Amino acid sequence: RLWLKADAGLPLGRVNRWPDVSGRGQDALANVNAPTSRSPVAEAGAVRGRPAVRFDGYDDFLDLPSALMAGAKAGEAWVVLRAAGLPASENRTLWRLGGADTHYPASDGSIADGFGSATPWLGAAPREDLGAWQVYQVSAEAGRWTSRINGRVGWTSAENTVTFSPAPTLGYAGGLNFGRSFNGQVAEILVFDRSLSEPERAAIARYLQARFGVADASGAQRLAVPGGLKIRPVGSTQVAMDWDAQVGPWAITTEIQRQETGRDFAPVASVCDGATWLDRGLTPGATYR
Repeated sequence: RLWLKADAGLPLGRVNRWPDVSGRGQDALANVNAPTSRSPVAEAGAVRGRPAVRFDGYDDFLDLPSALMAGAKAGEAWVVLRAAGLPASENRTLWRLGGADTHYPASDGSIADGFGSATPWLGAAPREDLGAWQVYQVSAEAGRWTSRINGRVGWTSAENTVTFSPAPTLGYAGGLNFGRSFNGQVAEILVFDRSLSEPERAAIARYLQARFGVADASGAQRLAVPGGLKIRPVGSTQVAMDWDAQVGPWAITTEIQRQETGRDFAPVASVCDGATWLDRGLTPGATYR
């Protein structure tokens, strides 16, 4: 739905129009009723010799088309950005693309994100340095919402009601929220009207890493199979399992695979930063790995 690149058709200086290079014509525009001083500034040599758009943390913003996510039942967004003025004394609004603003960061150092959701999801303060260049990614669909920094899960939920804003903005919540716009630089934004597949995400991660030299946005690192697996029956069609938790400086996802009689092993669950799981609706003879 949207692809904004600071090095594609964007003159340096105050931004009146940030052209959408997706081919859909969904340009980000300066508000016609706002003074020029409320437009962000395109600056040269911000990241790996490439330009970026700087938002001043006070009142800079751009309007996005009202039809940007019209009719979408799901969505996914990627942004290459760096925050400034940390720690933030106010919530810093990166965009409004859902039922609530996305604060990158909120005043408590966390990321509160309302992308594609009726309510914001409030994660803990990220492990990554938001003052450095990062790839922030968020996906939203009915019954699932996940955010990632450099491919590492920051927050995920199995409950989500999809909502997209009919008046989307970039860098500011609007109204009288002066002093709460995004404070930092944005180099590239991609927005889709669906959740991407893992191969698609890996391709975008490689593309962004090659362009900006940010940390590997795939975030994937295969670890040893955790030990201490214990499986115990809970009734006739359920089993509970737990294993030795693995510890690392990033979110760790454990994939559970099940094999039923006459079938190959197949993934049945991915547990993020956890060491327990309950499997339901089983038939006798299931094997796990």
